[in-house]
Amino acid sequence: MPNEVIEVIEEVETESDFRKWSNTSNWPNNELPKAGDHVEIKSGWKMILDIEETPVFTMVTINGELHFSEKMDVHLQAFHILVRAGELHIGNETKPYTRNALITLHGLKTEDFN
Repeated sequence: MPNEVIEVIEEVETESDFRKWSNTSNWPNNELPKAGDHVEIKSGWKMILDIEETPVFTMVTINGELHFSEKMDVHLQAFHILVRAGELHIGNETKPYTRNALITLHGLKTEDFN
């Protein structure tokens, strides 16, 4: 959008311990994200996606770190996923992911997500 103002993401030190996605205390209003939500992994967060299948989110914005759990198969679902000022981790060169990881993008690329 031509006149859209892009919010500046303040970089903060990344947490040393993981936050568990499944723990309601790690989310605003102490509620897990639900279908249709715009989910943000905030700058400085080190979140582990420790549920087998997410609802379908409108948007997932990653400004911190999002790691797929090594203990289960994980399925992340959204219309849009934006790794903006953060990182998405599903294994790495020295420790490959040994489970099944699935990311499903729903909808059409021409659909508006605002």
